[in-house]
Amino acid sequence: MWGDFSYLCSRNGGVVRRSLQTFKEERKKVMMWFKKQKAFTVEKTDVCVRIMGRTVHYPSLLDAVQHAGPWPEYDLAAMVLYNVQYRDCLRSEGMEGLKARLLREAPVLAGQEKVMRGMEEWVQRHLPLADFDIQCYNIHDVVTIEGFDFDGWQDVHDHIELMATKRIDHFDVWSREPKSTVGPVHVGCLYASYPVFDSSDWGDDRTYDNYLIRRHPITESEMEELAKVEYTANYQRVNECLPDSLLPVLYYRGDGDCMLLATAKHCPVLSVCSHPVVLPD
Repeated sequence: MWGDFSYLCSRNGGVVRRSLQTFKEERKKVMMWFKKQKAFTVEKTDVCVRIMGRTVHYPSLLDAVQHAGPWPEYDLAAMVLYNVQYRDCLRSEGMEGLKARLLREAPVLAGQEKVMRGMEEWVQRHLPLADFDIQCYNIHDVVTIEGFDFDGWQDVHDHIELMATKRIDHFDVWSREPKSTVGPVHVGCLYASYPVFDSSDWGDDRTYDNYLIRRHPITESEMEELAKVEYTANYQRVNECLPDSLLPVLYYRGDGDCMLLATAKHCPVLSVCSHPVVLPD
């Protein structure tokens, strides 16, 4: 009975019959609209960083630095590499200009020479920076990609229509029915399973995922091109080697709450923080 449930609504003086599924989709749009009233442009107003397994939006670099984990030099390097505002600064002003800005925004770094030196050494390994943007997000953040509002990582994953994985001796690609077809977007996923070291890992179904997001159906050749990209740790294709022709690409490592999004420069990405920033005492 509930599967056939429908409701009536009035529009332009007429009565329109809609299914329950359509009602749910419309309700989701309304809820996302309310979320976007508190929206902010991530690359200009906050610092998003993964610290101790959690991805947090901080209102300033100072707040982020003060809540860094046990390896602050790596946390600071991640802030630079995966926040657009600091990538732009490094690209335009060089390392010295970047360090000057970091010290202005977080004066506490002036007394942490080891942290600053470690950050510089780690960032140098990733140079030169690509011309595109890479921004980290919490997996529950609402992000607008290719003109469509994705309600977090799970929404992206539910749109997958093409799966691909690279085996030792061949490349597998197959279609699947997407769980969500809302919006004019198409998603392909290049994945790798977590490594198996012993029998205790056999039940681990987590995967490292790289998502292609397009306004046209994903092709097998596009997935093959993505598979050719040199990857860093954990099968991550969102790095400085990614060609512009494949943008945008989203990466999620299958664990934790951090995702990385690579987009063309000057391509606005609106993000809505899933939770208000609450700084621990």
